[in-house]
Amino acid sequence: MNINESSIPPFPAVNFRRRLQFPRFQLVGIAMLLAIPVLALWGVFDSGSRTVTEGTASGLEMQVHYPVRFRYKTINSLEVSFTNTSSSTIPTLIVAFDQSYISRFSDVKFTPSPESVTGTDYRVRLNDIGPGEIRRVAVSLQGERYGLHRGNIRALTAKAGELQVSVSTFVFP
Repeated sequence: MNINESSIPPFPAVNFRRRLQFPRFQLVGIAMLLAIPVLALWGVFDSGSRTVTEGTASGLEMQVHYPVRFRYKTINSLEVSFTNTSSSTIPTLIVAFDQSYISRFSDVKFTPSPESVTGTDYRVRLNDIGPGEIRRVAVSLQGERYGLHRGNIRALTAKAGELQVSVSTFVFP
Protein backbone atom coordinates (compact mmCIF):
# COMPACT_ATOMS: atom_id res chain seq x y z
CA MET A 1 0.00 0.00 0.00
CA ASN A 2 1.35 3.40 -1.00
CA ILE A 3 1.39 6.36 1.22
CA ASN A 4 -0.71 8.21 -1.31
CA GLU A 5 -3.37 5.56 -1.28
CA SER A 6 -6.06 5.75 1.31
CA SER A 7 -7.55 2.78 3.06
CA ILE A 8 -10.91 4.58 3.19
CA PRO A 9 -12.97 4.16 0.09
CA PRO A 10 -14.26 7.41 -1.52
CA PHE A 11 -17.82 8.46 -0.68
CA PRO A 12 -20.29 8.20 -3.47
CA ALA A 13 -21.78 11.53 -4.60
CA VAL A 14 -25.23 12.01 -3.09
CA ASN A 15 -27.71 14.23 -4.93
CA PHE A 16 -30.08 16.17 -2.74
CA ARG A 17 -32.19 19.28 -3.16
CA ARG A 18 -31.48 22.25 -0.96
CA ARG A 19 -34.56 23.76 0.65
CA LEU A 20 -35.04 26.68 2.97
CA GLN A 21 -37.07 25.78 6.00
CA PHE A 22 -38.36 28.32 8.48
CA PRO A 23 -40.39 27.76 11.59
CA ARG A 24 -43.72 29.63 11.63
CA PHE A 25 -42.53 32.33 14.00
CA GLN A 26 -39.60 33.13 11.73
CA LEU A 27 -41.96 33.45 8.76
CA VAL A 28 -44.04 35.95 10.71
CA GLY A 29 -40.90 37.91 11.54
CA ILE A 30 -39.73 37.93 7.94
CA ALA A 31 -43.15 39.15 6.79
CA MET A 32 -43.03 41.97 9.36
CA LEU A 33 -39.54 42.99 8.29
CA LEU A 34 -40.64 43.11 4.65
CA ALA A 35 -43.75 45.12 5.55
CA ILE A 36 -41.83 47.95 7.26
CA PRO A 37 -40.29 49.45 4.07
CA VAL A 38 -43.59 49.11 2.22
CA LEU A 39 -45.48 50.94 4.97
CA ALA A 40 -42.78 53.62 5.05
CA LEU A 41 -43.18 54.18 1.31
CA TRP A 42 -46.92 54.65 1.81
CA GLY A 43 -46.21 57.34 4.42
CA VAL A 44 -47.59 55.48 7.41
CA PHE A 45 -44.65 56.57 9.56
CA ASP A 46 -44.71 60.17 8.34
CA SER A 47 -44.56 62.24 11.49
CA GLY A 48 -45.78 65.45 9.85
CA SER A 49 -49.27 64.20 9.00
CA ARG A 50 -51.98 66.73 9.76
CA THR A 51 -55.65 66.95 8.94
CA VAL A 52 -58.50 69.42 9.14
CA THR A 53 -61.90 68.75 10.67
CA GLU A 54 -64.76 71.21 10.41
CA GLY A 55 -68.04 71.82 12.13
CA THR A 56 -70.80 74.41 11.78
CA ALA A 57 -73.67 75.63 13.90
CA SER A 58 -76.00 78.58 13.47
CA GLY A 59 -73.72 81.57 12.96
CA LEU A 60 -70.46 79.80 13.85
CA GLU A 61 -67.90 77.80 11.87
CA MET A 62 -65.11 75.83 13.54
CA GLN A 63 -61.99 74.39 11.87
CA VAL A 64 -59.55 72.18 13.75
CA HIS A 65 -56.05 71.59 12.32
CA TYR A 66 -54.44 68.80 14.30
CA PRO A 67 -51.68 66.17 13.97
CA VAL A 68 -52.86 62.72 12.92
CA ARG A 69 -49.60 61.12 14.01
CA PHE A 70 -46.25 62.18 15.32
CA ARG A 71 -43.30 60.80 17.25
CA TYR A 72 -42.67 60.48 20.96
CA LYS A 73 -41.16 63.62 22.56
CA THR A 74 -41.65 65.76 19.44
CA ILE A 75 -43.69 68.94 19.64
CA ASN A 76 -46.66 69.59 17.39
CA SER A 77 -49.58 71.98 17.44
CA LEU A 78 -53.34 71.83 17.38
CA GLU A 79 -55.10 74.96 16.07
CA VAL A 80 -58.79 75.77 16.32
CA SER A 81 -60.25 78.61 14.23
CA PHE A 82 -63.69 80.12 14.77
CA THR A 83 -65.50 82.29 12.23
CA ASN A 84 -68.57 84.29 13.20
CA THR A 85 -70.82 83.88 10.14
CA SER A 86 -73.76 85.70 11.70
CA SER A 87 -74.56 89.40 11.47
CA SER A 88 -74.29 89.93 15.23
CA THR A 89 -71.46 89.79 17.75
CA ILE A 90 -70.93 86.61 19.74
CA PRO A 91 -70.41 87.96 23.28
CA THR A 92 -68.83 84.81 24.78
CA LEU A 93 -67.46 81.64 23.22
CA ILE A 94 -66.15 78.88 25.49
CA VAL A 95 -63.78 76.38 23.85
CA ALA A 96 -63.59 73.10 25.80
CA PHE A 97 -60.77 70.60 25.15
CA ASP A 98 -61.24 67.08 26.56
CA GLN A 99 -58.92 66.54 29.48
CA SER A 100 -58.66 62.85 28.55
CA TYR A 101 -57.05 63.90 25.23
CA ILE A 102 -54.86 66.75 26.50
CA SER A 103 -53.55 64.74 29.48
CA ARG A 104 -51.95 62.22 27.10
CA PHE A 105 -49.39 64.89 26.12
CA SER A 106 -46.75 66.78 28.09
CA ASP A 107 -45.51 70.37 27.94
CA VAL A 108 -48.97 71.55 26.85
CA LYS A 109 -49.25 75.29 26.18
CA PHE A 110 -52.49 77.06 25.30
CA THR A 111 -52.67 80.41 23.50
CA PRO A 112 -54.72 82.10 24.92
CA SER A 113 -54.43 80.46 28.32
CA PRO A 114 -57.31 78.39 29.72
CA GLU A 115 -59.64 80.27 32.00
CA SER A 116 -60.51 77.14 33.95
CA VAL A 117 -59.75 73.45 34.20
CA THR A 118 -62.58 71.16 35.23
CA GLY A 119 -62.59 67.44 35.91
CA THR A 120 -63.45 66.81 32.24
CA ASP A 121 -61.95 69.64 30.18
CA TYR A 122 -59.74 72.68 29.73
CA ARG A 123 -61.82 75.82 28.99
CA VAL A 124 -60.65 78.82 26.99
CA ARG A 125 -62.89 81.91 26.82
CA LEU A 126 -63.08 84.13 23.74
CA ASN A 127 -65.03 87.38 24.10
CA ASP A 128 -66.76 89.71 21.62
CA ILE A 129 -66.30 87.98 18.27
CA GLY A 130 -67.66 90.42 15.70
CA PRO A 131 -69.49 89.52 12.47
CA GLY A 132 -67.07 87.96 9.96
CA GLU A 133 -64.28 87.94 12.55
CA ILE A 134 -61.96 84.94 12.95
CA ARG A 135 -60.47 83.92 16.30
CA ARG A 136 -57.94 81.20 16.97
CA VAL A 137 -56.88 79.01 19.86
CA ALA A 138 -53.52 77.23 19.54
CA VAL A 139 -52.30 74.35 21.67
CA SER A 140 -48.69 73.15 21.64
CA LEU A 141 -48.40 69.42 22.43
CA GLN A 142 -45.43 67.17 23.11
CA GLY A 143 -45.93 63.44 22.53
CA GLU A 144 -45.68 61.77 25.92
CA ARG A 145 -47.56 58.46 25.73
CA TYR A 146 -47.47 55.99 22.87
CA GLY A 147 -50.63 54.96 21.12
CA LEU A 148 -53.87 56.41 19.81
CA HIS A 149 -55.35 59.35 21.71
CA ARG A 150 -58.92 60.50 21.07
CA GLY A 151 -60.95 63.41 22.30
CA ASN A 152 -63.43 66.14 21.49
CA ILE A 153 -63.21 69.88 21.12
CA ARG A 154 -66.42 71.73 21.89
CA ALA A 155 -67.49 75.30 21.27
CA LEU A 156 -70.18 76.58 23.62
CA THR A 157 -72.18 79.75 22.91
CA ALA A 158 -75.51 81.04 24.13
CA LYS A 159 -76.79 81.58 20.57
CA ALA A 160 -75.41 78.59 18.63
CA GLY A 161 -75.46 76.09 21.48
CA GLU A 162 -72.80 73.40 21.40
CA LEU A 163 -70.61 72.55 18.44
CA GLN A 164 -68.38 69.47 18.75
CA VAL A 165 -65.52 68.07 16.67
CA SER A 166 -63.68 64.79 17.35
CA VAL A 167 -59.88 64.47 17.02
CA SER A 168 -57.52 61.51 17.20
CA THR A 169 -53.72 61.46 17.22
CA PHE A 170 -51.34 58.49 17.13
CA VAL A 171 -47.97 58.89 18.89
CA PHE A 172 -45.19 56.63 17.59
CA PRO A 173 -42.49 55.29 19.91
